[in-house]
Amino acid sequence: MKIFLMRHAEAETSEQVMKKDADRTLTEAGKLQVRVSANKLKEKLAEKDESIDLVLTSPYVRACETAAIAATVLGLDGKVIRERRLSPGADVEKIKQLEDEHRDAGNLLIVGHEPDLGIIAGQLLRLNASRPLGKAEVVEIAL
Repeated sequence: MKIFLMRHAEAETSEQVMKKDADRTLTEAGKLQVRVSANKLKEKLAEKDESIDLVLTSPYVRACETAAIAATVLGLDGKVIRERRLSPGADVEKIKQLEDEHRDAGNLLIVGHEPDLGIIAGQLLRLNASRPLGKAEVVEIAL
C-alpha cells in the first residue's frame, strides 16, 4: 500500500478576504497548480501501472477544492472523503489511523496542510527532519 500526501494549492490570504481560515478558497493560480500536479501524478502512476483508489481530505475549503480537482483529473469523482482528522494539527498517528481504516481501499491520496504534512512525511520517510511540501506538491510513501 502507498499513500500520497498532497498539500493544498494556493489559497486566498486572510488579508485578501474576510473569511475564517477554514473557509478560504483556492485562487485561480491554485486551481491551475492542482491540475498540473495531478496530471504529473497521473502520468507517473500510469508509467508504473499503479492507481490511487481513494482521496481523503481535510474539511477546510481549500483542501476540499484541491482534492476535488485532483480526483477529477485522476478519474476518482465520488471517491473523496472529508476527514476532520486531516484539519490543521494532523499528525502521524492520525495518518496511521486513517491508513488502518482504509487499508482495503488501496492506495490513498491524502490532502492536507503544512507544516503538518511535512512533519508527517519526514517521520514516515524516516528522515531526521521535516520534509516540507510546496503548494499542490505530492510526496509518495510506500508503507
